[in-house]
Amino acid sequence: MADPVNYCSWLVKGFCITQSEWAAWTQAGFTVGTFAFAMWRQKVFNDRAAYEKKVAAQELLKEKQAHLSDQKAAEAERRADVSRIQALRARALAIAIRSELTAFASVVNVLHNGEHGRSPRALLDRIKDHFAIRHRALDSLELLNATDIVLTVVERAERAYLFLEACALRDSYINDDEQWIRDHFGVSRPIVDFALVEIQTLITGDRNEKRS
Repeated sequence: MADPVNYCSWLVKGFCITQSEWAAWTQAGFTVGTFAFAMWRQKVFNDRAAYEKKVAAQELLKEKQAHLSDQKAAEAERRADVSRIQALRARALAIAIRSELTAFASVVNVLHNGEHGRSPRALLDRIKDHFAIRHRALDSLELLNATDIVLTVVERAERAYLFLEACALRDSYINDDEQWIRDHFGVSRPIVDFALVEIQTLITGDRNEKRS
């Protein structure tokens, strides 16, 4: 028995379908609508999840950047503290060394001018206390920019002292002893003068200030 025509379109004249056809189309439309709604909801969910993930990633990036910035600031502060302490230690050491360097400078000037006396033993006894700078090799490592020049002075003071000590084993100078002394201290003089300038710079921070 055929299905009766129960449904006709009021938009399209003459278009009618049976009840079973209407049910089939209604079911199909409902299925499509349900599927479309599910797809829309899934898209909304995915979009929201993507947005939340993006926001979370941005927040995490901000936190990492803030943490990195804090680390850099802390490291800069630590380095500044280390530099400040090094500068203070260098200044304190320079104050202690300056008197020893000045004492050695006076010996350099005297011996460069040939004021040796007749007895190398008597000469050493008179000036040996002016060679304290020769024991400052390790200390000079903390003198920052003055380290190299002061180490050079220390080396020259030590070499001169050992030579004078060897000469002091004799009652008088022999061969080229006095010439060696004049030459050695002549070369040492500008080195010592420059070392004094560098030491004064560590103490006062002023390169133009003359040593006192």
